[in-house]
Amino acid sequence: MTIIRDITGYAVSRDYAKLYEMAQKQSVVCVVDYRNFHDDPITREVARTHCVPSENRPGESITQVSSRCITHVYACNAEGFIKQCQPLNLEWLVPNVTNSMVYCKHQGKLVELVKCSDCENRKEC
Repeated sequence: MTIIRDITGYAVSRDYAKLYEMAQKQSVVCVVDYRNFHDDPITREVARTHCVPSENRPGESITQVSSRCITHVYACNAEGFIKQCQPLNLEWLVPNVTNSMVYCKHQGKLVELVKCSDCENRKEC
């Protein structure tokens, strides 16, 4: 029996600037290169972004990509984030977003425009 490890067939992007921007609003599913030990073969690991307040810098945040308690990316700004994504061969799954979806500050996520009554159906929430 063959071991299947490839993660293929998904709409993915390597636009790390866009990923950083999206990570400020919601978690995004990513795939990164990973190996347990230096001599192990590279495998692909499913991870996600998350953004947390900085403990040392009030008003600033840390943007991370992590999986299974392993932090692959830990950055204070977009430049550092992009620089750390490149060597990981990071790809992110492009959300199925339509023109009728917006980021809603009230709900803290992407929503269909008609589902946020607080926004009065405006394009920017």
